[in-house]
Amino acid sequence: MRRYKIIFLIFLILVIAFIAFLPSLKNGFVRWDDDVYVTNNQAIKSFSWENAATIFTSFYAGNYQPLTILSYFLDYHLCKLNPFGYHLTNLILHLLNCLLVFWLIFIFSDSPQVSFITAILFAIHPLRVESIAWISERKDVLYAFFYLGAMISYCYYLRQRRISKYYYLSLFLFLLSISSKAAAASLPLALFLIDYLMGERRSVAGLIDKIPFFTLSLLFGIVACFAQRLNELIGCKISFNLLHKFMIAGYAAFFYLKKIFIPTNLSFLYTYPEKTTAFILPFFMIVILILALLFLARRFHKIVFCGALYLITLLPVMQFIPIGGYVLVYDRYTYIPSVWIFYAVSEFFVWLYKKNIKYHQAGRIFLVIILIGIIIILAVLTWKRCGIWKDDVSLWSDPIEKSHDSAMTYRNRGYAYFNKGEYDKAVNDFNKALEIDPNSKFDYHNRGAALGKIGKTDDAILDFNKAIKIDQNYGEAYYNRGIAYMQKDDLERAISDFDRAIKIDPDNTGARFKRAVAYLIKKEYDKSWRDLCAIEKLGGKDKIDLLFREYVRKKLNQSRVGE
Repeated sequence: MRRYKIIFLIFLILVIAFIAFLPSLKNGFVRWDDDVYVTNNQAIKSFSWENAATIFTSFYAGNYQPLTILSYFLDYHLCKLNPFGYHLTNLILHLLNCLLVFWLIFIFSDSPQVSFITAILFAIHPLRVESIAWISERKDVLYAFFYLGAMISYCYYLRQRRISKYYYLSLFLFLLSISSKAAAASLPLALFLIDYLMGERRSVAGLIDKIPFFTLSLLFGIVACFAQRLNELIGCKISFNLLHKFMIAGYAAFFYLKKIFIPTNLSFLYTYPEKTTAFILPFFMIVILILALLFLARRFHKIVFCGALYLITLLPVMQFIPIGGYVLVYDRYTYIPSVWIFYAVSEFFVWLYKKNIKYHQAGRIFLVIILIGIIIILAVLTWKRCGIWKDDVSLWSDPIEKSHDSAMTYRNRGYAYFNKGEYDKAVNDFNKALEIDPNSKFDYHNRGAALGKIGKTDDAILDFNKAIKIDQNYGEAYYNRGIAYMQKDDLERAISDFDRAIKIDPDNTGARFKRAVAYLIKKEYDKSWRDLCAIEKLGGKDKIDLLFREYVRKKLNQSRVGE
């Protein structure tokens, strides 16, 4: 009977989670790392030893995650660049993680009710959306799958009197997990807490067991830090002393805790707190939490386990090594840490449900109604939030609408509008970006490109001039100003700008092609033909229309005959 109850509860979790995340399957790619990982990633588009070597020796967006890139390789060969397949893989992995959460919590609690509540809260919480609805965050659901599997295997290793096959399976799964995302480095510390929860005595053997795990954590941690430094994401923007780092860690831990219990005003991009006093209260709240855990250690070991594991699994993203520039927190960082908060809540809920109090039957019904209400609210919030990742416009509108606006958010939404052909809206966003950052060469350039598209060529040239004044070696601004000059039939200035763009970037086939067109109009056929030949040598033959090429060659031959 108990087995059928467990099967029913698991089925219920999967169905509710699938429905809650169903809108994510309609989403497309976004230009927030999806281009780096998938659409422009040549390493996943064909099988070769060279590409395999690239996957295992390259960093992507400041991360080393070869297993994640391999998963994109499989997706590409199954569905090419159809985003549905990538989103479906993310969702399937999340559903599998829901099963593993249920399994793991059942090992800890031996309670189907506690396992169900923990798993369903984990499954449908709005904080999960970023990890599932964003293709580039595949690393979250993938590393979690192996991370949870490693924890389960380690539990069986302890239960089965240290049978080695479970130990080696746990170590292997950990290797796969940390090859998917460096955040898995927290697992060795988490294993000590599992020892504590399952009543394992501290011993030399227990310490020796953890050495291979710590070794892998150290190696991949060094690689991760190196990857971040190469990507100029850490150690180059803000410098903090040790006290400030602890304050920031406390702020992050408290921020996530608050969002777990009150998932409102979520954003995929949170601004850096303007006042340093914003760190003080969260820091002291976390200090109080840690002291409370120490005080409760003997009597309430499960609460201590959950609180400690929450903090430990957050350690890799607590900004002791500042990651991501000025952004301190992201929703996706709660993917694994939130499990332990939900476990604590579930234990308390079930204890309250079973407690023999006066009018307990009415109280139980009330508790069940509350739980159902929470599940419905979370599922609805998650359903709505999946739409944020539909496309670039909806993505960048999210932080703007949440008052997390900045020059970057308006710049990126403006670029999204530009790609959709909504040039007036793009100009408006670039205007707002320039109001915030009047010295941005990118916004002057982008606004100039949008103005050119709606026929305001003179205004476009003025913006390109401003961008070039800020950066004399801004090749793209010279290129687009050259196009604007061509629209005004000022071929000499156009060719001069194309010359400068090519000097800055000799591989700029676009500038060479436009210069070839300008030379053709000027009837300088030899120079036009020379540019076309240069484009072919650079591998840009596909950018040349064959009829155009033949026309230039015909004109060149005619001019030579005439001579």
